[in-house]
Amino acid sequence: MASMKLLQHEPAAVESVRGAQLETIERAHAHLNGYETPVVPTPRPRILLKKLSLRHRKAISLVLQGVSRAEAGEACGFVPEYITFLLQQPVAREYITHINRAVGTQLDALYGKSVEAIATGLTASDPDVKLRAAKLQLQTTGRLEPDEGEKKTAEDVVQAILLGVQVNVTTKR
Repeated sequence: MASMKLLQHEPAAVESVRGAQLETIERAHAHLNGYETPVVPTPRPRILLKKLSLRHRKAISLVLQGVSRAEAGEACGFVPEYITFLLQQPVAREYITHINRAVGTQLDALYGKSVEAIATGLTASDPDVKLRAAKLQLQTTGRLEPDEGEKKTAEDVVQAILLGVQVNVTTKR
């Protein structure tokens, strides 16, 4: 039978273990001594994506179109929590900025069509269409301020509703 040789050893110092196991040590002390100590959560390292996959881009596009996180995640094979994580990533924010710039450029490119639509309205045979097109053209060019009478507060709307109810009640009697 082989003999075993016992080696000299030193017990680990508390200070060398304390940094790595601080939370566990504090919970053990609290349990053994019968008191509660507040547990300080250790900061987790933040995970950053370096680039977006096609699935990531599809999920972001769906969310930007108004699809819920759950539906976007289901369509792309992610859980809703991952969609939240994804939208917080700097690379995703850059992608969203890129999409917004592209859509803004597309909107600017439609300006000519808007002018054409107003011009078509001005030459329409229906006088109501002509007047609406003229009003829109004057407001757009700044020659006519928007009508303040059209902007109603919530109180104005409620008052109009109440007046409408009173009129309806009195006319039905």
